[in-house]
Amino acid sequence: MSLADMTAEGVRRALTEFDQLGRNAFLAKYKLGKAREYFLVDGGKRYDSKAIAGAGHGYSTVVRIAHLSCPPNFRAGSRQWLLGLSRWDSR
Repeated sequence: MSLADMTAEGVRRALTEFDQLGRNAFLAKYKLGKAREYFLVDGGKRYDSKAIAGAGHGYSTVVRIAHLSCPPNFRAGSRQWLLGLSRWDSR
């Protein structure tokens, strides 16, 4: 699975889940800490980029795992992930 597998629909579903659960519960579900520097901004709201990328990728690949989590070597500061998220902007 790669960044190319992520879809706009998967990212939208992750954003919706983030809004429904709230930041703390969403991050806890995916076992991730709060973003310090990189955020995805949508509709004036800031979202933790690493968590949205992980959840969005999971939704995109339709792999349903009870608790999706990112590997320990997954880095939020990766420009590749940020550039990948930005290309799914549907506006």
